[in-house]
Amino acid sequence: MGAKAQTTLELLDRYCESGPSSGQHDLIRSAQTLVDIVNSISINVTERQPLSPASRAEAAKALISILSTVVRDRNHDAYQNSTWPRRRPHGELSIDRNLYERLIGTTSRTSPAGGNFVIKALQDLPEARHFVEELEEILAMLDTIGWGPAPQAYREKLGALISQLKGSGLSMSSGKRPAGSLDRKVKRMK
Repeated sequence: MGAKAQTTLELLDRYCESGPSSGQHDLIRSAQTLVDIVNSISINVTERQPLSPASRAEAAKALISILSTVVRDRNHDAYQNSTWPRRRPHGELSIDRNLYERLIGTTSRTSPAGGNFVIKALQDLPEARHFVEELEEILAMLDTIGWGPAPQAYREKLGALISQLKGSGLSMSSGKRPAGSLDRKVKRMK
């Protein structure tokens, strides 16, 4: 996983263990920081063209690692085992205590990822095809995960991305776009 993302999660863990202190991140700030990191990777891939295939594969690996960590390890009440006396604010929503739910498991307006956490960034990286198996495992987990499965729209987007990546190995090598059944009847205009 990217060093910045790992640091963000370590800061969240320290915050949850010992309470508020300078330099540490609560869950809401950590979620926004992870979204910013994902967006930064996506922008760098787009703006720093041409990137080597190895650099693009490394970006895909970092993005998938972030997604995997959130899905596998961060679907719980972050403050549940806190040693400091945290008073839960009246009306506090579960998305303010669960990183997975905040980034993936909700379609509410409070989700900083807008229902596309990591997916949008991976759409521009055909090199992510090397990690399709891991994405399929994540998708399977999203169907059965605690605190309710991921929203249907998110699962469908991830499934479509996986299908796109499975097909990208073939389409990228030929250099030609695939012909559809209607393409032969359409004349091109100059």
